[in-house]
Amino acid sequence: MSKRFKTDPSQYKFNQNMELQKINDEPIPNRNEIYSCPFCLHQGKLNQFQLKNKNGNISTKRVQCPECQNTMLINSLIITLTPEQFAQWIWNYPAPDFWKKCDFNKFRDRLHKTGISKQFWEIYNQLKQDHIPNKLAPMRRPDADIDEEYRQLKQKRKLREEQHEYM
Repeated sequence: MSKRFKTDPSQYKFNQNMELQKINDEPIPNRNEIYSCPFCLHQGKLNQFQLKNKNGNISTKRVQCPECQNTMLINSLIITLTPEQFAQWIWNYPAPDFWKKCDFNKFRDRLHKTGISKQFWEIYNQLKQDHIPNKLAPMRRPDADIDEEYRQLKQKRKLREEQHEYM
């Protein structure tokens, strides 16, 4: 039943622009359009971002920026975001640190050239401000009890090992 639901050609979903789109319709990138790398904001046509897979064929799912060498899904390259959405995307990026993947000065300069710098930084700094912990709040982490139990178990295990060595 679930397989039939997933492949049903009459199913629809909302896309990024809140327009109805068939589920099986994936956005087809325009090869003549100029796209921008989300990491370094390098601009170029789709063929400049092409990535070869292990077989030597051009990958249909992943692309690589020719400048910063970061790989990404093709959807991350072709998606059109507002400055607010782009700031949210960078803030929520799953890598440990987005800013380690790009040269900050180059990113800042290119962002300024696109004309969205002010809007982007306002939203990004607001997101950053919302996630700074309150200094008056207690600094105890919610999992501190688990850490304490683990520390005690580790200490007991160490004592048992030392006693076992003396026997």
